[in-house]
Amino acid sequence: MRPELILSQRPELRLQLSPQLIQRIEILQLGATDLRELVENELLSNEVLSAEQAPTAKRDEGEKQHQVEKKDDAQAENGPTDSESRLELDRWIEAHRSTRRKASSDDADPKLEALNNTPSGPGTLVDHLEFQLALETATPELKELASYLIRCLDHNGWLTDSLEELMIPFDEKFTLEDAQAAVQLIQSLDPTGVGARGPAECLLLQLSDTHPDGPLLRKLITNHLEDLARNRLPKIARELGLEIDEVKQLAEELRQEFDPFPGRRFEHVPNRRVRPDVVVEEVEDRYEIRLEDDYLPRLFLNDARIRALKDRKLDQELKKQVRRDVESARWLIESIEQRKRTLERVAQEIVKCQTEFLRHGINHLKPLKMQEVADELGIHVSTVSRALKGKYIQTPQGVHEMKFFFTGASRGTDGVVESRTGVKERVREIIDQEDKKSPLSDEEIVEKLRTMGLRIARRTVTKYRKSMDIPSSRQRREY
Repeated sequence: MRPELILSQRPELRLQLSPQLIQRIEILQLGATDLRELVENELLSNEVLSAEQAPTAKRDEGEKQHQVEKKDDAQAENGPTDSESRLELDRWIEAHRSTRRKASSDDADPKLEALNNTPSGPGTLVDHLEFQLALETATPELKELASYLIRCLDHNGWLTDSLEELMIPFDEKFTLEDAQAAVQLIQSLDPTGVGARGPAECLLLQLSDTHPDGPLLRKLITNHLEDLARNRLPKIARELGLEIDEVKQLAEELRQEFDPFPGRRFEHVPNRRVRPDVVVEEVEDRYEIRLEDDYLPRLFLNDARIRALKDRKLDQELKKQVRRDVESARWLIESIEQRKRTLERVAQEIVKCQTEFLRHGINHLKPLKMQEVADELGIHVSTVSRALKGKYIQTPQGVHEMKFFFTGASRGTDGVVESRTGVKERVREIIDQEDKKSPLSDEEIVEKLRTMGLRIARRTVTKYRKSMDIPSSRQRREY
């Protein structure tokens, strides 16, 4: 059979999102900081879009600036005068007609100046080690190999991969003995312990021969590091011939004077400021919500740019660009307004369902599903999920991510349903109140929960305990 190409048509129904609808969905799920950045970028790229200064920025201005803003507000409400609009329009048309002159190398670039004046971020572990390596008197070949191995360190500062595997790319150039020498060179650098193959070697590299408890600490690190992590103090004391109090003192010395993870001090996680999107306030024994959107400027269309569409001096290509900008600006304004309405409705429903939490705290958090809120508001559950993404709410019980209020449930013996978050908090309270010399096992915690009217399986308690980073009863025991 001879292969051949055939053209055919078939009718087909397909759901396809328009670019405008995709943009509306993206705006709905943006947090406060990201939305403000989007608006600022749009203001820079779209000349049809104009904005008043955000109220939060206005409060920081002086009296003179305040007078200017009042004049601008009046102009925004009443519209610019005809002469001003004509002058602005002529300038704008002329600017688009003229050929843009390329900036010379002598011209100052404000963005470049700002970048140059910005202080550099803290150095990484690789930068710190490379700087020291450049000052070493080793051979260039050894420095080259050490530089390669430095980039193979993990975030702890350890070299966990085997040297045999790491040396495969340099099989013909370097030997395994060269790799060992490069590792020793790295281990001689600051911070002490970097380049170790694991926590035990890392601690041993930091243990000096002149340490008063050096021999005991060396035995503890070499033979009993796992026992120490599992709180097996009696076993350690028995095998080292010490009292438990002496073992506790050695363990405290390890915690205070040694760092098994020297690379982590170079991990710099910036503090992220949380801006609440919704504020809940108690007013006359009821709770009211307020959207915190004063960080956004009030957006409107520039009348002078719109009037350009009727100007005969404007060429057709520029008119097409203005029409596109007008449509984009209108859609952005509508999308932001819809985001506000959706967020407000979802927040009101959360407050209505979680009133007891707002009054009494986390133990009164009710189980709630996004589908329940979606059904109540008559919207799709994906819309609720997008509206909650990355949003924070300020309540009398603190600032929480809005998804915090949506949690599973456990049914008690008396038929009362309690949220999963509430059950976790009860487990934490039970552990906080236990006798640390005889901590409760997970089975004993189950029994205590049962006396509170909650029937929870032991494996569920174990899962909750681990999710809260609470160690086992053996590890919690104090000797």
